[in-house]
Amino acid sequence: MKKILGLILVFCLCLSVFSVSVTGLDFSRINNTVVLAISTPNVIVNGQSGVVDSSNLNVMPLIVGGRTLVPVRFISESFGGDVGFDDESRTVTLQFSDVLISLTLDHNIMYVGGQEVQLDTPAQAIENRTMIPLRALVESLGKSVFWDDKGLIVISDQEDILNSENDADLIDSILYILRIGGELPAAEIPAGGIFDQKSIEEIIDFDRVEEAFNLRGGLPNFNEKLVNHPNAEINVAFIGGSITQAEGFRTLTMQYLNERYGNRFNFLNAGVSGTASDFGAIRLATDVFSFEPDLLIIEFAVNDNVFLRDGQLHSMAGIAGMEGIVRQIWTENPYTDILFVYTLTEAFVPVAAEGRYTFTAKVQDFIAEHYNIPSVFMGHDLAVKAQNGEIIFNSSNPDDARGAVFSNDGVHPNRDGSAMYFEVLERALFDLIGRGRTTVIGAVPHQLPDILYSNNLGNLVTLSPADVTLSDGFERIEIAGTEYARAWSNRGTYLFQATEVGESVSVTFEGTQVGIFFVTGPGAPNIDVIINGEKIADLSLFNQWDGITGYVVSHYMTPPLPHGIHTVELKINDTVTDKAELVRQTGTGPVVDQRLARIEHLPELFEARNFLVGKVIINGVKAD
Repeated sequence: MKKILGLILVFCLCLSVFSVSVTGLDFSRINNTVVLAISTPNVIVNGQSGVVDSSNLNVMPLIVGGRTLVPVRFISESFGGDVGFDDESRTVTLQFSDVLISLTLDHNIMYVGGQEVQLDTPAQAIENRTMIPLRALVESLGKSVFWDDKGLIVISDQEDILNSENDADLIDSILYILRIGGELPAAEIPAGGIFDQKSIEEIIDFDRVEEAFNLRGGLPNFNEKLVNHPNAEINVAFIGGSITQAEGFRTLTMQYLNERYGNRFNFLNAGVSGTASDFGAIRLATDVFSFEPDLLIIEFAVNDNVFLRDGQLHSMAGIAGMEGIVRQIWTENPYTDILFVYTLTEAFVPVAAEGRYTFTAKVQDFIAEHYNIPSVFMGHDLAVKAQNGEIIFNSSNPDDARGAVFSNDGVHPNRDGSAMYFEVLERALFDLIGRGRTTVIGAVPHQLPDILYSNNLGNLVTLSPADVTLSDGFERIEIAGTEYARAWSNRGTYLFQATEVGESVSVTFEGTQVGIFFVTGPGAPNIDVIINGEKIADLSLFNQWDGITGYVVSHYMTPPLPHGIHTVELKINDTVTDKAELVRQTGTGPVVDQRLARIEHLPELFEARNFLVGKVIINGVKAD
């Protein structure tokens, strides 16, 4: 058991509702480097995410007059150098190992160990920080630099650490992480044996994007009800992350169906911002089942995180979640039709423009193929247009003179961007629905084929906390009229609350995973995660983005365990999390200032321990 738990420790224990995911390959290659990107303050130093200057998020690498300028202090200090500045002479000095480097603002001469070095553009003060040409600074420090035309900068002791052609997917993934301020994927137990080698090789070659959509088995039961039951109401549910939750392709789809086929549709928005498909699978029973959808549209291609390293699949939650949603839905109601839709981020525009999927979308479409589910790559056409300059994928100016703007952050489409997505989806819907693709007299249930991943989330059991073991300090609270109602009211009428160190929820089960569906807010505590009597983690349940002024729903799942009987205990501990520091790490500006002020003025609210458990989730069955 100690060996098993030792392996478990390499998992990244996190709340997926707080995480940002990105596809990628071997991120360990940048472990001992400083990584930056043009026009973003986000950086990765020795594998850890951060920012160039936490006091000013406008400090970042820039291209000025055709030259790449970088912040002197940040890069020098990242490699252990000491930086000084003389106000009177406006001279910067760098002491790096035994070498003294000096330069003066607005001069194009730098002295390295007493030797004069000509700069191709003078040192400049931008945002009150000294900026000089990238290559001159790096070479003066005795380092090597990798530069990619997409704007990636990697500084290290190794020459040719990356190759723009051979490492295109890795470069795109790193850029994506930097653009959104995400974290590098944690090392995980390989998936060896879960997918056989044949399946992995098929996924690698699974680039079926010559067309923007693949009809496969179509939407037979949706069409049968639409055509043969003209007076019947039809239920359409959407589940995904922020792109689904927002007014966008979802609302355009609703409008299209109502206008084309009559106002006979009921719609459910089950999108939750910042979440991946594993969380979708976990909340399916509470958020979707009672709606009884005739059609479920699934969007998680941006937030899921599946990648290939050394021939092995990693971050299997994306496979567990997507396959789990399919198997849960067809177990609950085999007549529900499913449609996968894939979205795009700026970092992967070059990949999509070449007619290739991002790796996560590739994996999801492999699942779609296995289950004969239709799919639509909504970014297929606009990637080509963005690459050709016909549209602007990312601009903060909606009236950008260069052309129509897709988004203002490279991820979330604006109104025009949503219309671009829907142009593709509308063509697919016309073929899936508009041609009257009914080939059966009556509805036909979907059949579940063999599983792809043995630890998929298709067999989840959702229990009330009252059905597991709660310590004496837990109390059932009715949420009507409370501050918790907004977060939980569509999932239940009560929560179980504990507020003291040592209070715990525990369950013995037969299966592979257990977790909780909970509400987090200002007083979210730290908990010990104890598996079969051994503590494997001290986990903070605090959400430094959304848990300051209100309450939001989240979840935690243990890492997958070998199938068997296990006991898991989640216990409030006495760890005191510096919540203000966590908020500071999210950036600067008025919103952050307001959050910090709230923590300062209401210390008792944030110092409290408020453990609010809504459901217990088992991937398996509860043991007697």
